[in-house]
Amino acid sequence: MDRWLRGPYASMEELAGRCLLPPTVTDRLRELLFFLPPTQAPTPERPPPAGS
Repeated sequence: MDRWLRGPYASMEELAGRCLLPPTVTDRLRELLFFLPPTQAPTPERPPPAGS
């Protein structure tokens, strides 16, 4: 839900802060996760206006 509302996580520190994860959890996840910059989804094309 947090990612949907505020966007993707950019780092482990951001994930830990936004999700209130304790250091014991983030230390184990640090070796398993990596963070990629978000890609922009293609903008859907609009249909032509009616009557054109």
